[in-house]
Amino acid sequence: MLFELDFKYPVVETMACVPGLVEGVLDDQSRVLDARDMKFPFIITNALALQINKETHFFRRCPAKKQPSMYGDTDEVISSALTLADLRRSNGGGDGSVIWKCEKYVCVVSANCWLNDSDLPFSTLYLLLKIATNGMPGTEKLHLMNDTGDSVWRFPRELGDFKAPSGIEGEVHSAVKTAKVEVSEVKLGEHSTGYPRLYLSANYLYDWRMPVFKYYIVPLMLTITCLVKQYDTDTFVGLASTLILSDIALLFTITGNGSRMEKALTLNLVQLVAYTFIHLGIVGMDGLDSQAEGEGEDEDGLLFGVRLTWMFIVLSSSGFTLYNDVMVSRRNGDVIRQAVEQGNFEILNVI
Repeated sequence: MLFELDFKYPVVETMACVPGLVEGVLDDQSRVLDARDMKFPFIITNALALQINKETHFFRRCPAKKQPSMYGDTDEVISSALTLADLRRSNGGGDGSVIWKCEKYVCVVSANCWLNDSDLPFSTLYLLLKIATNGMPGTEKLHLMNDTGDSVWRFPRELGDFKAPSGIEGEVHSAVKTAKVEVSEVKLGEHSTGYPRLYLSANYLYDWRMPVFKYYIVPLMLTITCLVKQYDTDTFVGLASTLILSDIALLFTITGNGSRMEKALTLNLVQLVAYTFIHLGIVGMDGLDSQAEGEGEDEDGLLFGVRLTWMFIVLSSSGFTLYNDVMVSRRNGDVIRQAVEQGNFEILNVI
């Protein structure tokens, strides 16, 4: 996933907190400090792979008690190389201005996503990026804060079969802004100091239309074909066997275990097998195929009643299953969404 990450921080104050921010001895006030010599000590803790394709580093001067913009006027940009003496002297000068370091990283990130696959095809996928300081001495004094008015977190519109909700607030340039950005202080062991982490999250919805048609509606319609009319025994056995084998084959196309698609298809398969035995039991018990035309009317009525009753059972159970799957999955998704919005990432086993 292509991801853009910006940092901006006051130079002198940050160097005072984290002496190791710049390599080498800092006593030489004539030393020239290039903007690329200073990099914010960050890591993306849940990244399986991180490749930085492009970096941009520069200094900005900003009035006191204000923050510079990463995308502001170029007049604010000052030299990308300053001596330490000039840096400290110009910081907090007569106009009270402060020199900030601005960094932009264009990265390719591979990270784990959170998904409750038992709710497929009605589940929600959460993409989480955990940005943290790297534990360098002094970083416990820093705080990660999101500048909402100067941030554009771009996430892809689609992740496999998952799509970003349409009309999501903050949609920019055909990209999806994070659903919620949270700052959480994480305690390490028994130490009282906290190392801040910034959690960026975006949610995606599964495209449920094709799975519902494939695993809910089509098997139901095929089962109904066994119930809409009375077949002779050979035709019925051939039809029922074909539909049972097709349901079994369809089960093997479902990825993951215990999804709602698998349960709905299994229910349809059980109903089809049960009706097959009931149908053959009635035919075998009463010899319906061998009855004379005048003698088979009662048996025809019995089988018609069984078919009508079973059709009601199949339709009502399938409808209830679909409704229950949608409502339960939606409730589960609301619990996760509210936890993410409140910054409670423990529910996702994310610390």
